[in-house]
Amino acid sequence: MKKTLDWIEREILDLIPIWLFFLFAFALLSLTQSVILADYGLRRSGPPMVIIGSLIVAKAFLVADHLRLINWFKERPLIYGVLWKTWIYAAGVSVVWYLEQFVDLLLKHHAFVEANIELIHRIGTTRTLILVVWVTLLLFAFSGTREFIRLFGKARFTESFFGIRRP
Repeated sequence: MKKTLDWIEREILDLIPIWLFFLFAFALLSLTQSVILADYGLRRSGPPMVIIGSLIVAKAFLVADHLRLINWFKERPLIYGVLWKTWIYAAGVSVVWYLEQFVDLLLKHHAFVEANIELIHRIGTTRTLILVVWVTLLLFAFSGTREFIRLFGKARFTESFFGIRRP
């Protein structure tokens, strides 16, 4: 039982910084979408979807971090690892996004083919492409920061970035 509780605690502690980053990032993206869509009289999903989406993405990150292929470029210059991880994370986020959209459309249409056709049409829109660019840039920034922390250590990164020195 102690081992299980230790694992749960470690998972939660690993999840919190990732979740906070994506909660903030997705809240900004949602706010931007809401402002743009308000000009057309459309409404965007609210805070619960931002919270749930950021939790799902954070957990997907933890799962991806356990894959062997995630650290293929560990001994190379940081840019290789950052670009590789950004690509892996972007693929994971894309799958989660696709499934989320597909389930919503499946509940709306009650037909697999119709839901898929509408989703394919959505993928080609300018709005979706802009979201992909933003999410990819956020993933790049996140991956870069994590690689710097891995390279320099948490204490040195915190001291260098925030000016906070730990004893």
